[in-house]
Amino acid sequence: ATRQTNSIAVFDTSDSIAGVWHLCNNSQDASTAGNNGTVCSAGDTTGIIGLCKKFNGNDSILIPGLLGSPETVTLSAWAKLDSSVALGGGEILSIGDAVLARMDYDDNGLGTGGAIHKSDTSNFNHLGSGRFLKHTGWHLVTFTFNGSTFTSTIFIDGIAAGSRNDPDIPISYSDVGLNTYIGKHANGKKKFGFFGCIDEVRVYSEVKSPDYIKLCYMNQRTDDRLVIFKK
Repeated sequence: ATRQTNSIAVFDTSDSIAGVWHLCNNSQDASTAGNNGTVCSAGDTTGIIGLCKKFNGNDSILIPGLLGSPETVTLSAWAKLDSSVALGGGEILSIGDAVLARMDYDDNGLGTGGAIHKSDTSNFNHLGSGRFLKHTGWHLVTFTFNGSTFTSTIFIDGIAAGSRNDPDIPISYSDVGLNTYIGKHANGKKKFGFFGCIDEVRVYSEVKSPDYIKLCYMNQRTDDRLVIFKK
């Protein structure tokens, strides 16, 4: 049978997709956005879907620029954390350090969550789930920020694990990093290097619905639970 896959047709920027990285053999963007990455020593290993990238705390994938500096955004990735630095965490994806998703942030019990760089100050608004996922295998981590309602939500394995609202505080892309990184803090902080595996990274310039996020989890997990065949 001839190959029928067409990732460009599936992952179109008209559907608010800012980038999709399958991390299978390379770090190319599977979407029409063309935000291709450069692998900085991260190796290949078995992932949640085919191959993925394995990081050792210093490895990373550099994606030039800030993916259009989205004001409203959804970050999503499968990740398996093996270790982390004391008082640090595992950076899954960081758009210039202006918006990020992080596992097991060991600060005030935040755990796995996300953050935005606030426009009113040089501070960050962190949203933690309180859940620490090290040594528990693969998890789908999804962080959303609505630039109209200023609401942040963190999902773990398709289920909302925390939410917060900060009126009138949008994302600021000023005075932070200039590029996007997978597996590394995008503004140079060493304590957030990722130790473990990351797969199927996606960024959308819209807030995906809880139903869509749950759908992705059920469809992408290794024991696909979206469709169950019974005799």
